[in-house]
Amino acid sequence: MAAICEVNDDNFKGELMGAPFALVDLWAAWCGPCRQLEATIDAAAVHYVDRVKFCKVDVDSSPLLVTKYDVQAVPTLLFLRAGEPAGRHVGLLSLGDLEKQLDLFLEENM
Repeated sequence: MAAICEVNDDNFKGELMGAPFALVDLWAAWCGPCRQLEATIDAAAVHYVDRVKFCKVDVDSSPLLVTKYDVQAVPTLLFLRAGEPAGRHVGLLSLGDLEKQLDLFLEENM
């Protein structure tokens, strides 16, 4: 399985430094849909291991990131290009839909 890094307010910048493309999953332990999305993200991380850095942020322990990225609901997926927001998705989605979004995200940069 591909590694998905866990980031927080303190290590977010350092973990994403140098990553041209990243998907950040903002989630919470008490959120049922967040737990459902976990398997989808794990599967996508395996498929995109050499192209996209995958990270998770627990919103309950990272209030600065929640504010910075204006997270209103979880799960929220942030698509980052060179550390800057390039898109977002709020709520559940299937593996196929996530892969379509990642493919579009990567194609925009070719």
